[in-house]
Amino acid sequence: MRKSIAQLLFAVPEADMRMRRAAEFLSQDSPALVVIAIEKAALETRDPVQRVFYTSLVHLLFTIRPRPPLPAGPLPLEQRELLPDAERIDELIEVAEQLHARFTRALLRELWAPWEKYDDKMLPLHVTIDHISLGHRRERARLPKRAAFSPLFVDMTPSVVQLLAFNPRLRQEDAVQMAAMRPQHPWALWAILLNFRWLSNETVREAVALNPYARQWTTLALAPLIGAERMGRVVRKIRLPSEVLTAMLPLHGGACVPAIREVLMRDAPSAGSLIFEIEETEEDAAAEFGPDTLEALLHGEGQEES
Repeated sequence: MRKSIAQLLFAVPEADMRMRRAAEFLSQDSPALVVIAIEKAALETRDPVQRVFYTSLVHLLFTIRPRPPLPAGPLPLEQRELLPDAERIDELIEVAEQLHARFTRALLRELWAPWEKYDDKMLPLHVTIDHISLGHRRERARLPKRAAFSPLFVDMTPSVVQLLAFNPRLRQEDAVQMAAMRPQHPWALWAILLNFRWLSNETVREAVALNPYARQWTTLALAPLIGAERMGRVVRKIRLPSEVLTAMLPLHGGACVPAIREVLMRDAPSAGSLIFEIEETEEDAAAEFGPDTLEALLHGEGQEES
């Protein structure tokens, strides 16, 4: 039996290599196989193989996410010929809808949604660093001495935060401090997660997800990687639209359903109309794929070796 894309990526040691391989898969493989692989990985992140694949996929999707014209912003992914164009993403979304792959459809729609108004506007600098120019702050963010870059933990400029996130001397508590800061620029939170080191760090992921300034596409992408109990905290604390909450229903074996039900019932103008929607389990959601597609999803069959 041919190896699935998840099994192939699990054998790749470096995060950047996995991301490039995921880019090829996203751009070149059969749309149905891509959708099935994403949905399967999102629903089965308790499996280490699927977790590595899904984390690598999010690493890729965050890196190629359309972004506003941020001042001195992060550089795009190299090898741009591997990046899916808008037509490819539209095709994947359409196939996900046909297969009733609820989470994958929502994930791709959210990640390719236009940026929001004022996303390209910077927040006022903290009084302790407002006298330092952007170029000087970016230079200090690269330095190896903590005395030089630690004052920048209150910086909310995405490009500065990205440089800090990639500084090898940055500690977990530093990344959490930046991720938990309020207010924080939503694209600064995104910039932290561009580094696979922090994307794969449970504490940092939770700090980002619990920050009310995180965009809903960030929270949705992180949801399969955050434990059910912690995700319940996020759902109850962060206001998310019903479409995003509904897409999360099958995650973690349906363990988030009580928290999502609570929020939907609390926020719905007419709670009765939502009862059928929120009583769904993971098995109910998976059954929407149909027998052939579900068999491929659950057993990893039908994926071509790349």
